[in-house]
Amino acid sequence: MKISVVVPVYKQPKRVADIASKILADSWNDREMIILVDGDANPDIELALEPVRGKAEILYNGRQLGKAATINRFALSHETDAFLFLDNDILLPDDSLFLTKLAEYMEGRDLAEIPKEAIANSTIGRMMSFEFLTNAMLSMTMASCAGVSPSMNGAAFAVRAGLFRELGGFDPVINEDMDFAARAFERNARFGYPKGLRVGNEVPANGQEWFVQRKRWALNNIVWLRDYGKLMLRKLPQTPALLLATLFVLLPLLMNFAVFFAANQTHLTLIVPLLFYASQHLRVLSGIMMHHPNIAALSVSGWFASFIGMIVAGGVFFGFARKLKFRFNIFDFILFYLIYSPIWMVSNVVMFLAVLFKAEVRLDWKVVKE
Repeated sequence: MKISVVVPVYKQPKRVADIASKILADSWNDREMIILVDGDANPDIELALEPVRGKAEILYNGRQLGKAATINRFALSHETDAFLFLDNDILLPDDSLFLTKLAEYMEGRDLAEIPKEAIANSTIGRMMSFEFLTNAMLSMTMASCAGVSPSMNGAAFAVRAGLFRELGGFDPVINEDMDFAARAFERNARFGYPKGLRVGNEVPANGQEWFVQRKRWALNNIVWLRDYGKLMLRKLPQTPALLLATLFVLLPLLMNFAVFFAANQTHLTLIVPLLFYASQHLRVLSGIMMHHPNIAALSVSGWFASFIGMIVAGGVFFGFARKLKFRFNIFDFILFYLIYSPIWMVSNVVMFLAVLFKAEVRLDWKVVKE
């Protein structure tokens, strides 16, 4: 199997030199390294590419086309068996058998999302690591229980060249990776999640960078739901794993309902904290509930219910972290659960309203239809 490793670069080289050197040193002989420079080159990019020039194929757009169009322009006409698409902020492991393992895994599969663990060097990064873990939980569940998946994080994934061409590559949309996975899912493409091929993924180091990324990711989620929500409902009877994967997101909510009904028998007052907690995990009403005037009425029993929900959710996250060999820190999880998760939910509500009312959302992300 010939594997073509493709890394798009825009403005900053980031880890492209490290990625290229590791791929070129890989023991799998039938491979090639392609670097696609989108937009204008600059001294930083040129300096980073100098050590691999002549060993890797380096192509320049000469103008900014955006990630999807840049990859399509090259990949749709390129002869190979499989592509490994990597963002240039991916940290590959020091494993000379990485491509060998990938080639073996791709036998019998059309599409494989490479597990990504956040490179957590800041408080925001450590909280974001649990968002990455959530995505990993869902992808692993779909791969293990159904062998298909309607979504993925496209920062690192492999796909058979035949499927990529059959789908016409990436569509010119803001969420090209999730959109591609949904279209592959519609065709019942065989999906995998190779747990032994974990890579690192850089995340924003400060609040400003996080806000820029959060806007785009929240918009991705809402656009995906708008475009493929009906497909998910149609496929649900044939793919019950969709429901199982969704339960991981709703588990804390379901736990709180159980606590609520148990507390009802002892006449504990849990309605306000229950609604607050439910709104968080339904990811619809949290922005309203966080400012509800009765929020001060959170009772001791209400905090106890939320504590139980957090413990149960923490246990599930910890179990998956052990399975996937991801890091898990209980204090970081508490911050994620109490602070990061509500903010994440509010961002989705805002983007839902923006899409609903067709408001313009400014993003530093170019989409060009070639």
